This record gives sequence, structure tokens and C-alpha cells, in this order.
Amino acid sequence: MDSIYTSGKYIETNPTWHAEDSPWKADQIIKIICNNRIHPQTIAEIGCGAGAILDELSKKEYLKAVQFSGYDISPQAVELAKHKESPSVRFFHEDLLSGTNAKHFDILLAIDVFEHVADYMGFLEKCKAKADYKIFHIPLDIHVSSVLRNVFFGGRYTRGHLHYFTADSAIATLKDTGHEILYYFYTSGGLELFKQHPSIKKAIASVPRWLFSKFSIPPQSYGCKPVDEVIRRRRTGGACNLKCYGRKPVEIYFAVHRKSIRRILTVCADKVKNI
Repeated sequence: MDSIYTSGKYIETNPTWHAEDSPWKADQIIKIICNNRIHPQTIAEIGCGAGAILDELSKKEYLKAVQFSGYDISPQAVELAKHKESPSVRFFHEDLLSGTNAKHFDILLAIDVFEHVADYMGFLEKCKAKADYKIFHIPLDIHVSSVLRNVFFGGRYTRGHLHYFTADSAIATLKDTGHEILYYFYTSGGLELFKQHPSIKKAIASVPRWLFSKFSIPPQSYGCKPVDEVIRRRRTGGACNLKCYGRKPVEIYFAVHRKSIRRILTVCADKVKNI
């Protein structure tokens, strides 16, 4: 499957590399960083795509002194990202997790990434050594709507999703690869992104999502230990996202969209830090 990213096939079906969603994603990331009082000097993103998330983060006042580095195996993605380089933002066409790359960062971002990786367990294990804190954005493709409509494989060769998760299996995957979750929350990506990019098709799809969101129930705590404040966490009958924050060998960083809940935002850490 790596070939669809290196051959140019992925950019043919996703010409913007989802850059239009980046401002919203960056807002979720800065929220979780600030809520947990993390003060990074370096932030790296693995699978940075067109580089729009790091570009947006570099404009945040809270992160004005941070050096950002983006890595992607796709030459087409890095070519797009290079146009966004600045003194504080650099992009690299290389595998951050290769044995020859010894770089280490304060925060590692993996936003909608490991569901694309064939050996996703090995990928998550390797991420542990790359940063003190990790933030993952994990799509939760297994939900009531997708099961009833049997649409799991619809985007396998267009969006490149090889693995499908519920909130429970996503959390278990992180724990099984040595991650202790520190913090997480769900986000309403499906509804919030619709407001930014409205269409008739999205409007029709958003009606059941909105209705489901009104009848949400709280998920399990997953052993998370909120550092600053407890963010309201909800689960609905639709797709979902979850954000978490962790300590010790934990690595979850970023958000869960929610198309009634479609993604999970998590933060995790390799070592205990004073925050």
C-alpha cells in the first residue's frame, strides 16, 4: 500500500491532501497542548501530507517559539508542503522512523496516519522513541451507521484505510504497543467541518449526526488522568473520534472527528514530565 503514496495514486484521488481540514485540526491540537500546559520547543509530524497542519500551528501565539518539522514518504506531498516552509517550519521527504534517523522531539503528531500503515503495531512501537509526548488522531470507522451500510471498504483504495477501529479497539491498540493514555476527548469534526465547507450532500448526512449527538452517552474513562480540566466526552451511535493525553510509555496525540463520533484525540508521553 505504500506505493499509492509514492506513485502519485493517492494525490490523484485526494488532490488537496485534505489541507482544507487543517485549520480545524490545528485548533484541536493547540487546545490539547494548552489544556495540559505543555511547552514544547520542537514539534514533528509524521505523515505530514501537504504540510498545512504545521503551517497553521506555526501561526499560533502559544507556539511562536517552536521549531516544526514535517516528514512524509510521498514525494508529491512533500512537494506541496515545501511551498509552506518558513524559518520555523521545514519539511522532509524521508521516513522519520527509519533506523538511520536519530532525531527526537518534544511532541510527535500522527494525525490520521496509523490506520494507513500495514504494520500499524510496529509503527506505534517505533513512535515511542521519537518524542516525549505524542498526539494521535484516530478515525473510528466502525460504528452503527457503517455496520448497517457495510461501507468499511469503500475508501480502502481511495483514502487508504487498511485498519478500522472502535474507540475501545483504538485505546487497546495504544496500550498494547506500550502507551499509557494521559488525556483524550471526542470532537465534532463532521459537524464542525460542515460549517466550514457546506454542501447539500454533507447537509443531508449531517442531520442524523446532529440528532445522534443529542443523545450521547459518556464513554469509559480508559484510565485517563486529565491534567488540567475534564473535557466533556461523549459517544454517539455514529462514527467517532477520541482525543487522549498520556504519560510514561504513552503516545496518543490528536483528535477524533465525529461524524456522530468519528475520531479520537489523544495525548501520550514516554516519560513523566512536570506540566
